[in-house]
Amino acid sequence: MIHKNKDDALINSAYLSELWAVNDLLRLKNLYPAAWSPEREVQLQDEIRHANMLLHALKSKNSIIIKDLAFSMQAKLYGMFIDLGKTKSLIEAAQVHDMTERRAVWIYRTYRRVGTDRDYKKVANDICIDEQNHFDINSDQIGQEDANSVFADSIVKIDQFLFSKYLPEKFGSIVFASEDFWNFYYDGAKA
Repeated sequence: MIHKNKDDALINSAYLSELWAVNDLLRLKNLYPAAWSPEREVQLQDEIRHANMLLHALKSKNSIIIKDLAFSMQAKLYGMFIDLGKTKSLIEAAQVHDMTERRAVWIYRTYRRVGTDRDYKKVANDICIDEQNHFDINSDQIGQEDANSVFADSIVKIDQFLFSKYLPEKFGSIVFASEDFWNFYYDGAKA
């Protein structure tokens, strides 16, 4: 395993996933400046703060830090099925962020239960609170007819398949506790 422990591996993955969200939100801000709302700006600033919190936590533990966004969950896991950064509209992007924010909350809550590092658990808790507030921001941009679109349905099905079937069958019910999962996840990473 490239990291000293599974806690470092998960927090590094969370850092990269938050950074992926920052980059995608910046992409959207540039593509749709007229539609950029103060609430979206709050979300962007929260994601920047989250990435910094996670990076600081990793540095405080002298952890190995992978910096390649190819190892964000959006790229490494979802990327096996779809490129989440290639959305074709602001609504599709809101659907992606809604799905990934909900998964992030699940991951942070799971880490609070199964993780072993007290400092990382505090960071996960603080971020989890912010992420839940982002649900409304994304939902406000997704109309009822859009919520049931083929795209929205597809990414939710991919997410459910990954975390309910594919990963648990391959690495066990508590995926993040599996050293084999982290070896797979960071395969090819360079520190």
